[in-house]
Amino acid sequence: MRRKKGKKTWASAKRKNIIRTVGKCIHCNDDISSDMSFICYYHPRHEPIKPAHYSCYKTEAEKEQNAKSR
Repeated sequence: MRRKKGKKTWASAKRKNIIRTVGKCIHCNDDISSDMSFICYYHPRHEPIKPAHYSCYKTEAEKEQNAKSR
């Protein structure tokens, strides 16, 4: 007789989506959580990583491009 294998409970624990606070947006100062779309500015001189909402980043980049084209 073969013995039944138990369920892998450790595998299902890894699949849970854990929502964490990433930080404050550098453009709008709202909180960013890990389930939102965001980018992080990283500086290689060991400065802190600065997160921003993707939508805030996109609008700021468009403003900069419009200012340069004028």
